[in-house]
Amino acid sequence: MENQEPVAQGIERLKQKKSEERKITMLSVPDYYSARIIDDLGVDCVMVGDSLAKHLQGEETVFSANIGDIVYYCKIVRKAVQNSILIADMPYSAYELGADDAVTNAKHLIEVGGADAVKLEGGADYFDRIKALVKAGIPVMGHLGLKDSYYKDSSPLVATASDRNKDWDRILDNAKKLEKLGVFALMLECVPGELGKLVHSKLKIPVLGQGAGHHVDGQCLVFHEMMGFHEGYRPKYMKRYARLSQVMSQAIKDFVEDVQTHKFPCEEHEY
Repeated sequence: MENQEPVAQGIERLKQKKSEERKITMLSVPDYYSARIIDDLGVDCVMVGDSLAKHLQGEETVFSANIGDIVYYCKIVRKAVQNSILIADMPYSAYELGADDAVTNAKHLIEVGGADAVKLEGGADYFDRIKALVKAGIPVMGHLGLKDSYYKDSSPLVATASDRNKDWDRILDNAKKLEKLGVFALMLECVPGELGKLVHSKLKIPVLGQGAGHHVDGQCLVFHEMMGFHEGYRPKYMKRYARLSQVMSQAIKDFVEDVQTHKFPCEEHEY
C-alpha cells in the first residue's frame, strides 16, 4: 500500500507522545475546509467518523452510515490533510459479515478513500477481523466502550468510580488483547474516568478518550459538536468551544433584513 512510511512515522509519533506524557489530539470531521484548518493547526489525528450521518446527512443515529459514505467523505478530507493521520471509521456493515469483508472494505477505504488507517469498534466478537486486518498490513485503531449502558442513569457501570465489576474487567481484558493483536492505538468511549485511567496504565499503546476521563493519552471530539453547529442533544463529555449555530442564525437574519430593506446589494456589490 502507498504512503506506508509516512503513516508509520505518524503512528510512531503517537507512541512517542505517550512515552513523553504529551497529550494526543483527534477530531472527527467530514468536510474539506474544516479538515484543512484542523490539519494546519497541528491536530494529531483527523477522523472521518460515522457521526457524519447525523451532522451532514440529517439522520437520527450514526448507524445509517455505510462504507460508501465513509469512502466519499474520506476522499474529500484527504485533499485537506497533509500532516495529520487520517483515520477512517468502519461502520458495522463493513465488517459484520466476517474477516474477508473487513479486509476488502478497509483496503477500499485506504486505496480509494485515501485513509491512512481504519478504526474498528468491538471487542472479542471481532478479534478475527482485527487480526486479519493487521495481517494484511492495515493500521488499525481499536475502539471499546460501555456507551449503551453509560447513557442510562440507572446503570451500575457508572454508579461510583470504585464500582469495578465484570464489565470493567471485560473492557480491560479486551484492551490488552487488542494491543496484543497489533492495534496501534485504542479509542475508549463513554466509560468512567477511573476505568480510563486503569486501561491507560496497563497499555503501552496510546489510549484516546471520548468520555473516558483526563488520565488517558489524548482526547477526541466531533468537530460539529464542539463548534456548536446545532443546539441539540449534547453528551456529557462534549465541551462546546463555539456556538456557530448562533453566529450563522444571526447572519441569516441580517441577510434577510438587508434584502427586504434594500440594504443589500448596494453599489459596492454591483458589476
